[in-house]
Amino acid sequence: MIKKEIKARPSFLKKYGTFIVLFELGLAGYAYLIYRRLNSSEGMRYSYSKNHPFVLHAYYEVGERLGGLDTRQTDQERWKTYERQNK
Repeated sequence: MIKKEIKARPSFLKKYGTFIVLFELGLAGYAYLIYRRLNSSEGMRYSYSKNHPFVLHAYYEVGERLGGLDTRQTDQERWKTYERQNK
């Protein structure tokens, strides 16, 4: 009797696992870069408040919950003064 070798098909996880892990690492890196930009630049936060308020809200939430920062209040006070001066 002739025995045939049965080739095992790679599982989904083996086949796409590396791609999924690298994709998630890329997303985490991109999120970190945005967080770093928002953390270091008041102008960037102002721009995001006009164009992407949901991202800025998430940034403030992380700062308030993890770091106890009051960046939201400080930014709002500065932007109000800025808008009053430019009227």
